[in-house]
Amino acid sequence: MKLHVILVVIFSMVSYNSIAGSYDEYRINKKLELNEPFFKLFKAKNYLLEGNIEKAHYFLLKIPNNDTQISAIKDRYQALIYFLKGEYESSLKILEKPVFSKRENFKEICLLKIINYLAIGKFDPITNQKTACLTLTEKYTKNEHLWINLILSLKEDKSIRDKINNLLETNYMFSNIENIKIWLKNAIYTNKEKDIVKKIDFLPNFALESKKVRELIGLIYYRTGQTDKAEKYIGDLKTTNSYNIKGNIEIHKKDYQKAFQYFQKAYKRKEDSLNSILISIPLSYLTQNWKQGSDLLGSLPKDKSEEARKLALDTIFKIRMKDYAKAEKQLRILEDYYQGEIPFNVIVMYSYVSLIQNNKLPLMKYTHNACKKYDGISCWLKMQLQTWEDFSTILLNKDIKATPFDIDIEKLKAKQEVVALEEFPVVDQKDIEEIDSMDVIKEAARFSY
Repeated sequence: MKLHVILVVIFSMVSYNSIAGSYDEYRINKKLELNEPFFKLFKAKNYLLEGNIEKAHYFLLKIPNNDTQISAIKDRYQALIYFLKGEYESSLKILEKPVFSKRENFKEICLLKIINYLAIGKFDPITNQKTACLTLTEKYTKNEHLWINLILSLKEDKSIRDKINNLLETNYMFSNIENIKIWLKNAIYTNKEKDIVKKIDFLPNFALESKKVRELIGLIYYRTGQTDKAEKYIGDLKTTNSYNIKGNIEIHKKDYQKAFQYFQKAYKRKEDSLNSILISIPLSYLTQNWKQGSDLLGSLPKDKSEEARKLALDTIFKIRMKDYAKAEKQLRILEDYYQGEIPFNVIVMYSYVSLIQNNKLPLMKYTHNACKKYDGISCWLKMQLQTWEDFSTILLNKDIKATPFDIDIEKLKAKQEVVALEEFPVVDQKDIEEIDSMDVIKEAARFSY
């Protein structure tokens, strides 16, 4: 995950100009009017710049493959989308097309190509293309590709790493905003936040005018456990990353409602932010935002190996929303999927939904199965079902008023004073003893003759 994030950061440093300029330049050069394919390409580009890759992908699919005028641009955008989704092989498959070997196209995709190779651990192609690529893309960088050289050096020999690390510690790194960002990002990527955290106070004042710099400083302070300082730097920021950091800080404070709000803000700003989605789902449960939790599950990327687990989680939300009919349908799907080897939590959910819906056969079946797995409540429920003819109806009868019983987990764990029950005997104990004695005497007399 960290590698993917850092690769996205690298590419973002050069990709904006490449994406933003290509469409308008193409229109000017070709002097073409805005027709339907161009409009879709324009929409895809805008959504890419906003970080909404799903909508960008949607508009790219609407562009015919036979439109050779813009096919190279369309493929480049699609390769970028695959990269952002972590599908590096798919991205490379597009970038290996012959059309991108031409000089005018190669310079637009070579950095993306190199970073894809870096992600999958193929270093030979990087060596072959690195020099040409960095030369052709020199106009996109303000610091001679220092950042990408730094990342590539981590995979190369020690002398190169030492040279770049020495450079990072010189005053040169504090001479402009871009170099300061690289200095901070390098510490985050290489887990050396503690090595530089004391030096942050010596950053020039102009650096703190950059929201991105403050965001990176906030992340470093958060990772080193200095949440008060982190909040100081990111308090007024309204970026996706700053909202994620604020949300994590609130989780440590156990203010889950506030944390959920921050992660939702991050999600609204960037709907493909997997980090925001994955943390928001459990928070939605803790804060009883059942509907939002269910919706967030639906926004997760499709993964066949995780579909059953996602459906089980969604069933929990459906039960909490009291949508028992939908929950039952999903439980049947899970029953078919697991084919008898049903997880314990799914068994308990099926038992509960069957109880609520007074569905006797699955209720008996899954209560019994849960009891066999040593679930005390299920064993108690099984006993009640065997004792009472129509226990579900009795249990759900709202006219039956339960005796108020103030109890919680802590009271159950606390030692209770045992008070003897007051007895009201119907037959006096002495009379019972006298009767027993007479019977013994008579029995003894019978055998004495």
